[in-house]
Amino acid sequence: MIETIILTLVIVFILFELIEHVVFPLFWFFMGRKRKSVCGVSGMSGKVGEVKHWKKNEGKVFMNGELCVKKPR
Repeated sequence: MIETIILTLVIVFILFELIEHVVFPLFWFFMGRKRKSVCGVSGMSGKVGEVKHWKKNEGKVFMNGELCVKKPR
């Protein structure tokens, strides 16, 4: 009886860790890839961001959790 309970708890613990450390990260990775980037002219127009570094006509802007880099052409 006690062996069955311990075995069940061990299996549940292993399944929980597998889901937590493998399934969820893979799910969020693939969901994040479908999200459109905020960098670029179309994604940045009308948005508010934080300028991290700017010099003349190039720099870095932090917006919606992404660091967008603007380089001169």
